[in-house]
Amino acid sequence: MFPYRRRTRGLLLVSALAAGAACGDRTQLTNPLSAGDASRTAAAPTNSGKVKVKTFQLSSNTLGIEGSSDAGNVSVANAGSPIDGVSIRGEIVQGSATRQAMLTQLNCAGTPGTLPGGQCDMTFNASASNSAIGTGILAPGSAVLVLDVIQTVGNTVNVLATKSLNITLVTPLGISSLTLNSTTLVIEGSAVGWTATIANPGSALHGVALQGYIIQGSTQRAAGGAQISCGGGLGVLPAGTCTFSFATSASNSNSGSGTLVSGAATFQLQLLESATTTTVLDTKTVSVTLAVPHVTVTSVAANPQNFAIDGPSTTVTVVLNNATGASVSGLRLSELITQSLGPASRAAGGASLSCGAGDGVMPTGDCTMTLSASASNSAAGTGTLIAQLASLEVDLVQATANGDVTVDSKSVSVGLLPAPKPVITNATLGSQYVVLGGPSLSYSVSLNNQNVNSFTSVIVHVRLMQGGVQFAITGGPVDCGAGTGVFPSGSCSVSGSLGVPASVPGLTLGDATIEVDLLQFTGSSFTPYDSKTIPVTVVANTLGIVSLQLESTTIAIGSFTNYTVTVYNPGSTSLSTVFVQGEMLQGGTDNAANGTNVICGTAGSGVLPPGFCTFQFTAAASNSGSGTGTLVAGPATFQLTLNIYDGTTTTAVDVKSVPVTLVNP
Repeated sequence: MFPYRRRTRGLLLVSALAAGAACGDRTQLTNPLSAGDASRTAAAPTNSGKVKVKTFQLSSNTLGIEGSSDAGNVSVANAGSPIDGVSIRGEIVQGSATRQAMLTQLNCAGTPGTLPGGQCDMTFNASASNSAIGTGILAPGSAVLVLDVIQTVGNTVNVLATKSLNITLVTPLGISSLTLNSTTLVIEGSAVGWTATIANPGSALHGVALQGYIIQGSTQRAAGGAQISCGGGLGVLPAGTCTFSFATSASNSNSGSGTLVSGAATFQLQLLESATTTTVLDTKTVSVTLAVPHVTVTSVAANPQNFAIDGPSTTVTVVLNNATGASVSGLRLSELITQSLGPASRAAGGASLSCGAGDGVMPTGDCTMTLSASASNSAAGTGTLIAQLASLEVDLVQATANGDVTVDSKSVSVGLLPAPKPVITNATLGSQYVVLGGPSLSYSVSLNNQNVNSFTSVIVHVRLMQGGVQFAITGGPVDCGAGTGVFPSGSCSVSGSLGVPASVPGLTLGDATIEVDLLQFTGSSFTPYDSKTIPVTVVANTLGIVSLQLESTTIAIGSFTNYTVTVYNPGSTSLSTVFVQGEMLQGGTDNAANGTNVICGTAGSGVLPPGFCTFQFTAAASNSGSGTGTLVAGPATFQLTLNIYDGTTTTAVDVKSVPVTLVNP
């Protein structure tokens, strides 16, 4: 009845890599002239290009401001006769600031100041300093080191050649920043962490340490210290920037003199270098407050850090510490969300302390407690919270005979999001095909409302769209068990079926879209909440091929490609002896391209049940099978025919074609 061909598979991979790179040496001046170099442009024509800086480099392109000098080398070429009175001058240019980095006589083969014919190589030292000749203030960051070859004749300086080098300026040796995790230190309490950034623009230093002190009036107590650890060995401060963290504490048992009491004080951090003697390289201070021992909130974290107004709550993890030496009772946590814009302040939650020692009791040591916090303008407080950054404050409150007392407090930054609206989490159809005048298509829509409030007058609307054609199919109020059109907090599902009449003005067979809209209808207007689209195919309510897709539209002659075909039976009973036959057409050539009985699950070979049936087979490009003519490389058409055989006659029911390209094997 039709030819079957053995399947052969092949895979052809073609890849190509291409890469290119280009680089060049910048020899042109890229920075503005110094104020005293008006002769530079005048000297250039006189020089006529005979003197050039061939190479110019530093041992390191990083210079420390007020730091040690850095060695460099330069190669100068002179295509003319020897020139006397020649020096090299370096200037650091950074924005409007210009500072001299070096000035030295040219020294080639033991003849200072003379540039001989040919090439001259020499070394030099360059440094960055705001006390050097020049104007403006050099700051850490990018800069340009400009090297000039100059000739001095009397009081006239001519620039013979120039070259520029991009460099980086770094901060001077010392503590560039110091941050404490908390500026409140409890006397005899837990240590407080600090982080210091140390800059070293010069070479590595050894025997370097950081030592902290708590100073309060005439009282001074040691407050922790350690040798630097910056990856180069203990006590080694390498060149560059190092960030080092340690901790400090306030204790009258530490070395020093005087007695620390509650109140204002200063944390002082010294950068020390110890060799035969100890040298204080730098000092940094931070104002702190000393407090007597009490239960403290050591940390607060919110997860997620961003949460919605009137939406799901966030989980807050609070770590507390009791350094008093005895249990403390009557404690609770109170949460508050504040915003400076507005301003606004609203209660966010709270709970009695629960640390395993009884309700509201904080034992000695540490305790970690989790509780929820939410943002709502209906909570106690003032102002209106908006979708913006906010502060979540956790207060540790103790009930006393004289009323509630806030023992400690800590805040964490959070982000408030707009109040959540109902959303469509999923929308599915019973089929990807919409049959004109055919059976209804089932749909299911999953909804979610994360808002703590219910929404009313909510409807789901389903419509078919194709280009400018919109056909409203179905829709209606949601039914989530809370009343018609009422959508409470949580999840809800709605389902139904939709059908399209046999004729819709402007609607054609082919690709279309089902759009599911979640709306609020107030009687006069719609408020859209969410929308989902599902691609569909509009098909006629007739027996035929509704879809044909080839795995590849490029086929080697003598080979094949897989295809997926969907056929439709609009009737109420199964059809038997149904098959598809492929043909490869090219001009007058028509060769068989494989065929098969329809394969529709468990219905049996050649049986097409009512509805849609999708199966796969192969499309062959062959000159060895039945047919007429010879296939050659070039454009062709794969044609698939749906046939029914009644025992005596084969009837072609429908035909689908796909353009292909044939290639030589």
